[in-house]
Amino acid sequence: MGGDFTENTAGKSRIILVTLDNTETLRLIKRELVRSGYAVKTAKTLTEAKERLTGEPPDLILLDNELPDGKGIGFLLELRRVLKVPVIMLTSGGRDEKIAAVEAGCDDFIEKPFDVDFVVMDIDRLLDYPDR
Repeated sequence: MGGDFTENTAGKSRIILVTLDNTETLRLIKRELVRSGYAVKTAKTLTEAKERLTGEPPDLILLDNELPDGKGIGFLLELRRVLKVPVIMLTSGGRDEKIAAVEAGCDDFIEKPFDVDFVVMDIDRLLDYPDR
């Protein structure tokens, strides 16, 4: 997965920021993304995610809504004021949470529990076809 489409126009690996507080799931997602040719930054809190935004910005953000120091949706609202990158929300909430995520500007959401292969496919899709 990821194949030839994981490089941006400058020939560098695309950067994915994964913000998730579950260590095991974070490690699994990172492993699969690296295997697919992506560069990966990780964060377990919103504070860490904000720190990871300094320097070269990510090409996509995978963002959990339930983090120890706040809601991913609130972070997304702040983020949209300064950075336009695709964001996939990870959610275990119901209909209202999904609506709130879309209204906040997420490009897609994935319900927990999820299949990591599907997450990688969704990232590939959003980066390969950004205008869809």
